[in-house]
Amino acid sequence: MISKKPQRICDEIRAGEAKRDRYLLREREVLARYHGPGYLGSGEAFVDHENHAFEWIARFSAELVQDNPRATVKGYGDPASMKEAASLEQAANRDIRHSDLGRLIQDTFPDWSMFWNITVTTSEPAIGEEHRDNALHAPYTCDVPREDFFVDASARNWGDVRICGHRVVADKEDMIAHAKANPDEGWDIGAIQQLKSRQDLHKRQDDETNEEGFNRSTERGEVEYWQVFIDEDDPKTMKAIPEAEMYAENGDKLYNGILCTVSFEVTSTDADTGKSVGLQLRPPRPYFGPPSDDTIKGPYVLHGCYRVPRHVYPLGPIMATYHQQRKLNEHVDRMLKHSAAARTVGAVDGLNTDDNERLKNAPDGAILVLAGLDKDRTATFEFPGTTQEDITVYSLLKERRDQNAGMPETARGGTQVGITATADALAGSASDARKEFCARRLAMGWKAVIKQRVWFMRNDFRVCFPLEDGTL
Repeated sequence: MISKKPQRICDEIRAGEAKRDRYLLREREVLARYHGPGYLGSGEAFVDHENHAFEWIARFSAELVQDNPRATVKGYGDPASMKEAASLEQAANRDIRHSDLGRLIQDTFPDWSMFWNITVTTSEPAIGEEHRDNALHAPYTCDVPREDFFVDASARNWGDVRICGHRVVADKEDMIAHAKANPDEGWDIGAIQQLKSRQDLHKRQDDETNEEGFNRSTERGEVEYWQVFIDEDDPKTMKAIPEAEMYAENGDKLYNGILCTVSFEVTSTDADTGKSVGLQLRPPRPYFGPPSDDTIKGPYVLHGCYRVPRHVYPLGPIMATYHQQRKLNEHVDRMLKHSAAARTVGAVDGLNTDDNERLKNAPDGAILVLAGLDKDRTATFEFPGTTQEDITVYSLLKERRDQNAGMPETARGGTQVGITATADALAGSASDARKEFCARRLAMGWKAVIKQRVWFMRNDFRVCFPLEDGTL
């Protein structure tokens, strides 16, 4: 079993972060190419003339993520099961409409297209119920930034992950007040008071890189901690739950895995050597939520398109053609420079220096009268810009990129010059098949999220549904 000691969990987090960062080395460049220099000044360093990322996302988002999804819940055949399935299906679709899950899918689609995205689903107090005793709850799903998430550094696919979690940012005063008001949750107030402010933790990084410093330059009294899920049923931790409360009436196991809440205390001595001391903010506790499988890990779902063998993180469709995009963009850069360098230069003999000066300073389209001009003593030199070879190479690079990306001219509503109708039809068919695969992979992740939400509807007695007038 994985050790629940704070220092060991701290080491797991650091190892997971180091592994994750290896997959995000090109993140800033890819994002800058997507939004371009007109959106943010830093985009000037990575101008993508083709902007394939925007084209891909604009096209497929319009086709794949227009509306809220619709859930289908199937029973096992017996009347009671079929009746419950019908009720859960109605509840799930009402919940999807009320929570506007489709908007979250739209918002995370660019992340999914370029890299991957992570969602966390929990049961939280409903809006307006936050400060009430015995508050009514509702399923809640949100996106977790990639840089705030870690997975088991030793795992080779998502199904093998034994530990994962995400960073949480909160106001220190609010945490202390919550801990005092809810002593049954086991918060360690002394450990919370030891936490350094988020601004102090990141000051050195911001000073060195000048990245995002404006986001954290104001002291807000915020602190960071980690919510960590361990996919194990530790008997010692599970003893906190009475046997009668471990299972629901329908037979579902209600507690699956362990949750730990930890943070890092960095001392001045340790900071110089890069070491962090783990702090336990809450004792390990059973996780109330659906069991893990190949798509669900506790409250988390990792969304991605293409799986890379022996790697946890998926491959986004845009990153899959990253090299072809760069080569095409570099070639377009050269073509533009060649085009800008194109010019025509006239030369005459140097016997009449006054006329030479007039020729040199003449504007484009000017007609000069030169006495005694001998046309045999003049010459014109043309320095060509973009050549036919440039255009040929451009077409080859673009065709190769589009073929790998599933973006032929037919997908853009056009046809390729010199290509037969049959070839166009085949290219369009291949593009449609690629789109259908992407749609299935996209739906797979959100199906898992809906499965999590339905689990809470079925097993959390605190969950309620809004009426048509907005009341609970």
